[in-house]
Amino acid sequence: MSERSISKPLFIIIAIAIPLLIASVGVFFAFKSVLKNMQTSLKNNHHISFTVFANSFKDKEKFKEIMIDFYSMANMAEDIFPLDTTLKGREKALSDVKDIGVYYWNRNIEIIDSLNKLTHSKSVQPKIVVYKTYSTLNKEYYTLIYKALAEGSTKYDTELKAYETKISKLSKEIYIK
Repeated sequence: MSERSISKPLFIIIAIAIPLLIASVGVFFAFKSVLKNMQTSLKNNHHISFTVFANSFKDKEKFKEIMIDFYSMANMAEDIFPLDTTLKGREKALSDVKDIGVYYWNRNIEIIDSLNKLTHSKSVQPKIVVYKTYSTLNKEYYTLIYKALAEGSTKYDTELKAYETKISKLSKEIYIK
């Protein structure tokens, strides 16, 4: 080995560190660009933003608690995916859809209904309706998934796709704005 050669462990560390550093810098700039686009989009948006939505309620702390519950339950309902649709996993999938998915969307409908008790502002009613519609569509979607799994059928695929499209559209309104 000559004096100018790099030891094998140091070479391995350098070979790993440099690509990681380059990837990290790339992710940083990509994220920074996405964040800037989101902020611009939110500034130019004419819909009620989450902050304006929250400020329409007398008890802002209670509103925050309710919305934390809403998003937590939505995440728990969505965490059942992907479903194991094999014969072996079907019973657990059916249970997950009914006992977790449908259950939490029902709870979210109740939570959104409770928002009406916190405000009498007419300006937030459209947003409350969007949240309730979103929860109701998800409940119906999960119920149809349950039916399709129970029957072992694909005859509901078109209807399920229609639900997915509606839910996707509303989720952009709920999660972005």
